[in-house]
Amino acid sequence: GGAGYELSGRGLARWLPDARLRRLYPLTTDAERAAMRESIQLRVPLEQGIEALERQYLNVVTRIEQWVRQPGSYVDATGVVFEVPEASRQQAGERILAAWRRETSTRQSRAATGYGFMLDLAHMHLGDLPTLGAGFEHIEHLLLDDMQLSSDPSAFLRHFPRLRYLGLADNHLAAVPPQVAHMSQLRGLNMRANRLVGSAESFSALGSGSALQDLLLEGNSIASLPRGWPAADAFAHLQRLDISDNGLQLNEADWQRIARLPALRTLDVSFNSIRLSPSSVAALARMTRLRQLHLHYNPLGLPPDVGAMGQLRVLGLSRTEIDHVPPGLWHLLGQPR
Repeated sequence: GGAGYELSGRGLARWLPDARLRRLYPLTTDAERAAMRESIQLRVPLEQGIEALERQYLNVVTRIEQWVRQPGSYVDATGVVFEVPEASRQQAGERILAAWRRETSTRQSRAATGYGFMLDLAHMHLGDLPTLGAGFEHIEHLLLDDMQLSSDPSAFLRHFPRLRYLGLADNHLAAVPPQVAHMSQLRGLNMRANRLVGSAESFSALGSGSALQDLLLEGNSIASLPRGWPAADAFAHLQRLDISDNGLQLNEADWQRIARLPALRTLDVSFNSIRLSPSSVAALARMTRLRQLHLHYNPLGLPPDVGAMGQLRVLGLSRTEIDHVPPGLWHLLGQPR
């Protein structure tokens, strides 16, 4: 219901190009469709390009209708298996088709400010995700949070090559999906509350150069960082790193690698098991570009030296088992000791 799209090549071929595009993209403006026509004609003749889009959409419709009819199941956090209602997949299919038709913009979402078209499947428990085909290159913001995902969703993610933000929080994933390694435009990755551990396998998709600016890993089981991770050359643009609430411990080498991240402005390692040594304090003191540093709820023992952190605006130190003011703090506050 609602997913069908009537196509009969000869009949539609007689329609004006704008009418055919309007049928594919009902909510687009005249100006947007004019831009589409220009873009198509840069690659192929207009008639050929529109026919390709019509076939593309029909292919997506067919694949979704087949997926909706297939039985599906998912496993919750306690291991209980649930059947997926057909109505849930039908609703998800309608959202996917609306995204293909460019009817879902993130301009209405405060959390997604600055991104383009979105697909939001968050909180929908669908089991295996569908194989879609082409036509989703305009989607920049994909929300797959709290979907009870436990297997690698890379086959689904391959349909979205130009993502700038990917939300995978509150699932059961043991590794960053391998497809993430091929998302050259990805700026934000949220993998809070999954099942990541401190192994090379969990982070292999993040091992090469990326454009990531925000990496959110709160609430996993990353007790230690993988050897050599994070490397400065792989995270040259990373501005925000959140590894809070993981039971994490950091050694001197870990602090030194984090300190070498050239763009890092916000570091959150709160609610962990971190203790500072004199050498760790020295490495941390070299993070002179930080604007936010969250260390609260760690048994630090020693205070951080913040004297050279001239851009620091937020410092979290509650419940850290330190008994004196961090060196340099009064200087930052512009007050005498």
